[in-house]
Amino acid sequence: MRTQTQERYGLRTIAVAVLAAMVTAPALAGDSNNISWSVVTEPARVAVVDGDTGRFRAQRWMDNGFAGGVSSFIAEGEPYKDVTVLAEGRAIADEGDYGLFLKLDHEDRGYVEMEFKQFRKYFDPTGGKYYPHVTLGTIEGPEDLTLDIGEFRVKAHAKLDRLPDVTFTYEHEYRDGMKSRLTWAAVQEGGLSRNVSPSWQDVDETTDSFEVRLDDTLWGWDWFASQYWESYEGDYTRYERLISTNTTASQRKTRDQHQDPEADRIATQLGVERWFAKDRGFFSSGYRYSQIENSELENIFERNEAGVLTNFSNPKQIRDSYATNQFNSHTWVGHFLWSLTDALTAATKLKAEWIERDSSSLYAADASPNAAGGAAPNGIIDQTDASEVDNKVRNFGESFSLRYAGIPRTALFAEYETEQLRNWLTEDRQSASASEVFNRESIAHTWRNAVKAGINTSPWDPVKLTLQARQRWDDINYNNVRYTNPTTSGARSVFVDGQDITATDLSSKLTYRPCAWLIPSVRYQRSDQSYDTWGVPDDQNIIESRGITDTYTADLTVLPDDRLSMTFSTSFQNGYVDTPAANSTSDAQSPRFNSDVWSWLGTADYRVNEAVTVDTLVRYSRADNFNDFTAIGLPYGSDYNEWEASLGLNWKVKPGLTVAPRYTLYGYNPNDMADTGRYTAHVVWVDCKIEWK
Repeated sequence: MRTQTQERYGLRTIAVAVLAAMVTAPALAGDSNNISWSVVTEPARVAVVDGDTGRFRAQRWMDNGFAGGVSSFIAEGEPYKDVTVLAEGRAIADEGDYGLFLKLDHEDRGYVEMEFKQFRKYFDPTGGKYYPHVTLGTIEGPEDLTLDIGEFRVKAHAKLDRLPDVTFTYEHEYRDGMKSRLTWAAVQEGGLSRNVSPSWQDVDETTDSFEVRLDDTLWGWDWFASQYWESYEGDYTRYERLISTNTTASQRKTRDQHQDPEADRIATQLGVERWFAKDRGFFSSGYRYSQIENSELENIFERNEAGVLTNFSNPKQIRDSYATNQFNSHTWVGHFLWSLTDALTAATKLKAEWIERDSSSLYAADASPNAAGGAAPNGIIDQTDASEVDNKVRNFGESFSLRYAGIPRTALFAEYETEQLRNWLTEDRQSASASEVFNRESIAHTWRNAVKAGINTSPWDPVKLTLQARQRWDDINYNNVRYTNPTTSGARSVFVDGQDITATDLSSKLTYRPCAWLIPSVRYQRSDQSYDTWGVPDDQNIIESRGITDTYTADLTVLPDDRLSMTFSTSFQNGYVDTPAANSTSDAQSPRFNSDVWSWLGTADYRVNEAVTVDTLVRYSRADNFNDFTAIGLPYGSDYNEWEASLGLNWKVKPGLTVAPRYTLYGYNPNDMADTGRYTAHVVWVDCKIEWK
């Protein structure tokens, strides 16, 4: 019996084949002498992995073993007067990597194009690493965690006499397979419990959309109008497995969460634009109305390690719970640009947005009977939580920028952005549990300001300098009109009263070329984000968090002659994330996370003769900042060696035939206390390019 997934793949294959025939048939019936062809085959690619295959696949996006196919196919020509045909494609079947693009273009009447593409993403099946666990040091989920991601698109554009141009677009997007999740479950070894057991999720989702767009010019104004429809369906199941060396049943349970979301969206867009004053001024404006209606059905099943439905002391048996949501938004934007002088240009942008959202949910649980050692649920819904949410957002944004090029060999720019947001939210919940009392009404006011400035200059020919800086401030105040205090459950409906966010970004690059064959450059990048948060009712106790990343890079390009080029690069990234939890002495401590990484890269290309070219690449990265943090908390940090070395040859055997073999060595060597996933991999490619007309 064919599965639904197989049927969908069959329909997609048939649709692609039919449309490919429809688009290419006119070309085949025309003058084939005006069509040129180019095919790059990949008859062999072999990867031999010694070590953790899952980590290799996730990092390199390729599988262990053999793969082959066509890495590139191009056919183009003009079979008829004023008609051009272009066909491009690729197919590596063993990797689920496919691509096809077809376009039939008439110079005066429009075009039809079709595109299909799919690629495969791999995921590491291992969970986290907690070095004090000896017996349960490494936990792995399913080996075949792969996700096929694809898109199928058809677009037709018609140029009509004395009527607006019309464009029809249909898209079908999908994701199908299994992926890892970071919602890890508990692993208990003796008295030590940490959430490091891997979790994974079955994913099956599709999105279909259709758009009609009109474009034309009226009284000097370019305008467009479009109508968009979209439908989305998803089917997800997430798996968690609790693991323990103890015999306690609740430490060995399993949890499966099944979700079925659906959503429908419509959007209407209108826009106009025009250049005026002899192209010294420009104005554009647009409006969009968007409506989204979505719903979701959820079930959670908890079982003991034998697979029998079981309620423990804190059961999570959720049955046919649902949520619905309706979202409406009106958005208007405007843009005005004016060249004040030949060297000075000013621009301003405006935005106004109104959003309304209404949602409701019903959370139903089969919570009894329950016991510490486990009990079978009775199949009766005995606990429900019903919520109603009303949300209204008003958002205004403005920006003003200047561009100045009046200084010789220099360009300057500055920009100021501001945004004002009012977010009103009310939520009321009714629960069968007396300990669950939850309602709130909050009005959040956000003032966001950002300043950006930069310079691009070359004071003299050998030197080029670019510098850009951006500073952003967010001031968020919560007006908590009403809220519930903690009950026996300890739940509070409101716990944040305000927040200040500051972000600083800086990037610069200096290039100096003292002679034609030597080009050194240095770069510096900085990202600094800090968060100050205070709660209810203690607005004096400010919680501070901060994340900083500094990246220093030096590049050197050497061009001894026209046959040899070499590039060398080294980079150091010094980064950390610090939260108040780093100062805790409890088992829940989250220590400061460091991510300091050194990277080195070297490449060389040498043209032996007109027919043979050799290229090499060597890359190495080193991180050494693992913090074992003794026996408290979960250790954080990066500690590994990673390398890549490759050698390739491009040989033009004869006109129209090129052979390109390549060998690459990959390696990943982590600190066994910090992580798993050690591997060494040898990969050999052979490409063959054939051209004819």
